Amino acid sequence: GEASPGGDDPERRAGDRRASDAPPAIVAELVTEIARTEALLRRLPADQLDWSPHPSLPSLRMLSRRLIRIVARIRWMIELESVEASFEPDLPTLDSLTDITNTFHASAASAGDIATVLTGAALREAWTLERDGETVVQIARGDALREFGLRPLVYHQAEIALLLASMGLDVPHPYGRWPFAEASPRPWA
Repeated sequence: GEASPGGDDPERRAGDRRASDAPPAIVAELVTEIARTEALLRRLPADQLDWSPHPSLPSLRMLSRRLIRIVARIRWMIELESVEASFEPDLPTLDSLTDITNTFHASAASAGDIATVLTGAALREAWTLERDGETVVQIARGDALREFGLRPLVYHQAEIALLLASMGLDVPHPYGRWPFAEASPRPWA
């Protein structure tokens, strides 16, 4: 008789394994968002890194530091089975725009290199966030990368873009030329 779909057909099973172990879309998203973040950081005005529209809001320097920390944590989420919530990356003092862009680039390069070897199987593995040795959350590594990596990365990108636009500076559109753009001028270049 005929083999049932996905039954004992070794060729089909091998094809299914290859498809499930192919680098998933989240890897491309990580690489793309890291590149967008770096392009945005290069637009920061070197002489206004401490600017903030209000004392209760973070400055450009503080937001840059947050982005660098997120990218460092992305690497930990990829490399480690668990991370202590209070664990902070060892960052240099970010005294200048050069310090910010160089530090981000170094963190981004290592995270991007590691991300390109991720497989679907690796992203389905359990990953744990701990606080003082107690489990805070245990989820699939891919879900952790989205929840604690991509989402905050994009959020803080938007914060910086908003600050730059409020300063009257050109902001790169996050998705290049947008086909649905209105005819009115936009603050992004």
